[in-house]
Amino acid sequence: MKTKKILAVLLTAVLLFVFAGCGEEGDGNIVGKDFDLTEMTEFYCTYDSSTNPPEFRRYHFYRESEKYMFVYEEREGDHWPLTEEDISLFDKKEIHRTDWDVLMMCVSGGKVEKRKESTESGGRGPWYFLYWNGDKGENQVFSFDSQSSESSFNDLCEKLVDKKQYNASEVKGKTFVWEKEGFGGPFEISLFSDGTYQYSTGYLSSYIGMGDWTVEDGVLIMKGDSDFGETNVYKFRIRKDCISFIATDSSQFDGTGDNKVENGDNFNFEDVISDDYTVKSEDFYGKTYVSELSGISIKIEFKENGTYQYTIEPPLTTGSSSGSGNWDVMMGIMKLSNEDAECGETGEFRFKIEDNTLVFYGEGSNPQNFSFIVDGDVLTEEDKN
Repeated sequence: MKTKKILAVLLTAVLLFVFAGCGEEGDGNIVGKDFDLTEMTEFYCTYDSSTNPPEFRRYHFYRESEKYMFVYEEREGDHWPLTEEDISLFDKKEIHRTDWDVLMMCVSGGKVEKRKESTESGGRGPWYFLYWNGDKGENQVFSFDSQSSESSFNDLCEKLVDKKQYNASEVKGKTFVWEKEGFGGPFEISLFSDGTYQYSTGYLSSYIGMGDWTVEDGVLIMKGDSDFGETNVYKFRIRKDCISFIATDSSQFDGTGDNKVENGDNFNFEDVISDDYTVKSEDFYGKTYVSELSGISIKIEFKENGTYQYTIEPPLTTGSSSGSGNWDVMMGIMKLSNEDAECGETGEFRFKIEDNTLVFYGEGSNPQNFSFIVDGDVLTEEDKN
């Protein structure tokens, strides 16, 4: 009888051990213990409530190649659930590695578990999700190991969110360049001091967008007429040293090649033009620029109808020594194009406008019969007196 009781106790202990072990296997993973912190790829924190008015806030950390990124998003509306069409604030930016390290310290020791039907039901959140290499799409619902870790995470988010409303002085007289590749070159937007703007989507684009710009409640608003007689409106949230595209209520930029300007895309400040730089095409009407380049004399005369004539002395042994073409000014760049009558190809070359000189700018240029020009060569305005 005594032997049977001992066997029963042993059997019970074995069963408890087995089932306990099985239970631990399905109880999730401890961050920094069951997988390394360097395996973390994304982290979300979302507040979502059907209150009146509805509330939606999201903090998103993720890695993009060698960069560490942060996105803050707010949505507003008179209905629920709020969707991407209701985005009222979208702030995306690259953060420093030290900020990512702080995030890893905050989540270290926390637990990721399987998503349940009740995960995002009831209340306003926050709901946390952590994605990591090897999660297999299962254990992603996150919980902090302590209130102090969660508090430190909230402090990090508050530090990274930029809610300051910048005014027109932050963008006036500046040029901003798209963070992605434009159409054969940089996509640049210049906001001139007189309240007008110009943009070019890249060197391969012949279109120059123009219009007027204003700032309302920290939002840059650019308005201009399209080729079809319609008014294009582009909106950007002004941030320190960049502007972020607001796709909602904005027209879409055409002519950007394979890439599309998406909500939250940044145009970063580039120190190209000064606050008073308003050089336009009419500043060159009737002017002639000359230079001695490697023993070759070149003269370019600009006409009011947007054409130019050039002569080269002594005559070239190959190619044309005189001819004409079209010219225009955009973003502080003089762009000339010409068709070589001998080969039937169109050449294009660019000059940076610096005071009374034109400095050859090789990037994006295809000089054709002006191939003797090299980066930095200078043409000076001819003194006709």
